[in-house]
Amino acid sequence: MIEIAENAKVWLDSDNILTIKILSKATIEMEDAKKIIAASAEETENKIHGNLVDVSEMTYMSREARSLFAAQENETVKAIAVISNSKLHKPLINLYFNISKPKIPTKFFNDTESAKKWLIDNLK
Repeated sequence: MIEIAENAKVWLDSDNILTIKILSKATIEMEDAKKIIAASAEETENKIHGNLVDVSEMTYMSREARSLFAAQENETVKAIAVISNSKLHKPLINLYFNISKPKIPTKFFNDTESAKKWLIDNLK
C-alpha cells in the first residue's frame, strides 16, 4: 500500500483491482493527481488491472486534476469504477463522465461489491 500525503491511499489486491481511496476531507489538486498516477503505476508494475476509485469522503477535486485523470490512456487499465455513497456526488460524477468522456470504460457505483464485480468482469 502506498500512502500519498494526507490525501489518498493506493493498493493492488489479488484480483488485480487497484484501489485508490481518497481520504477524508481531502482536496485533490493537479500535483496530488500526478502523485496518485505515479503511485498507481508503481503499485501495479504494468499488470493488467481495473481501478476502483473511492471518492466517498473527498471534499474537492480541481478541474485540472479531473482533466488529467480523464485524459489518462493506459493500456494496463481495463476499466474504472468510481464509488461514492454520497447523494451529492452521483449527479456531479455522472455529469463529469458526460463532459470529460474518459478514454477508459468508466462507471459510477454506490457500493464496493458491485463495483468490484463489474471490474472483474471487465478484466476477463
